Amino acid sequence: MSLSKILSLSKWTLATAFITLVLQLVLYYYIARTVQPEQLGHYFLAAALIFIPAGILEYSFVSSLIQATQAGPQDYKSVFDINIKLALLSAAVGLLIAGLMSLYYEKGDLLGYYVWLMPILFFISYSSVQNAGLKKELLIRTFSEIELSAFMMYVIVTAFLLYLGKGVAALIYGQLAKAVAAAVLLRWRAAYLQLGTKSSKEKTAQHWSYGKYIMGEKSLGIGMSYLDVFLIHHFLGAQVLGIYDLLKRMVLRPLISAYNALEQVVFPMLSKASAEPEAFRKVYISLIKLSGVFLLASLGLFFVEPILSFFPESYADYDTVLRLIIVLAISIIIFNPVDILAYSLDLTQKYFNWIIIYSVVQIVVMLISLAAGLEPFLYAMISFNLVVYLLSFFVLFKSSTVITFWDWAKPGLALVMVILLCLGLGITW
Repeated sequence: MSLSKILSLSKWTLATAFITLVLQLVLYYYIARTVQPEQLGHYFLAAALIFIPAGILEYSFVSSLIQATQAGPQDYKSVFDINIKLALLSAAVGLLIAGLMSLYYEKGDLLGYYVWLMPILFFISYSSVQNAGLKKELLIRTFSEIELSAFMMYVIVTAFLLYLGKGVAALIYGQLAKAVAAAVLLRWRAAYLQLGTKSSKEKTAQHWSYGKYIMGEKSLGIGMSYLDVFLIHHFLGAQVLGIYDLLKRMVLRPLISAYNALEQVVFPMLSKASAEPEAFRKVYISLIKLSGVFLLASLGLFFVEPILSFFPESYADYDTVLRLIIVLAISIIIFNPVDILAYSLDLTQKYFNWIIIYSVVQIVVMLISLAAGLEPFLYAMISFNLVVYLLSFFVLFKSSTVITFWDWAKPGLALVMVILLCLGLGITW
């Protein structure tokens, strides 16, 4: 499982992620020029209620298919049935929350945005199962082509409707077009899930047993990643949320997506090497070496003012926020391997218990830091990610792998060195 092997398999996902990053930067710039920050704040709030369960559907029970030694038609159908039930439950709960928030904040458009976005959950229930088959067989080029095609549909539909002056509706229809395009292309190019196949109670129980802790972890992890949206809206208002989340989506989300593209290749390799400690460590070290390229994102710290000069005036005072979002993105990438390492070593229950503990602490840190403002909040989250990352080694992996603490600490030390270098070069925060 050499570095060259990972590079060979991940080149398509990384190329797709790079193209997506560039197009997304352009698209979000166009959105900033055409949609008011307050409207964006309401949309991002509704979208969070969709993308939290969507992320759970995309990465929880389907991991059981990737981790399994063999997966047949009944396995895929069983996981799909679990996904559909979870999507129905999520849609109902989200509808209730959106309705209550619309009443509390007196924003009727919030509920409307949610209802229009809701079908995405059911398309992802299908697409995630088909994608699991492609990842399991390491058909990364096919997976990447479908991802890129669906994203292009999103960009085209959104940009065209923005040009016609449709505002937030353009963002909603763009997301729907992306979900539909992915499902249609997967129906055409992947045959893992046969809807006519009967699911098996035994298979369903097996996948539920493996995936329930991942679902719990993803519910907490993805929920925590969107908690800032709800807290910033509550404490600082829809306009601040609109600007903050657009900048975050423009920078953080594409970088995380690019890193996830690498993980999608590495996770199956880690799972296969889990019984061989040295092979497992070799795959992990290769992942860390490749993920070091994301430190190049720190170069964006030098170009914040020129970038924001093209944005509307309401974005002008957010230069420090944008810099901190770039550093936050790198800290999240450093933290991200924890979950796939835990899954591949079948430490799902132990990791779930760990995430419960640190999530409680994170909520307290978020509430205290947000009371001081947006910038202190971002400083706190960067520091929190690095501390929890280092502690995760002792909680989860010290006795489970031959990975050393020095192996583990290198990415965090690299980020600290980047920050010190930037400060030394006079970049102000």
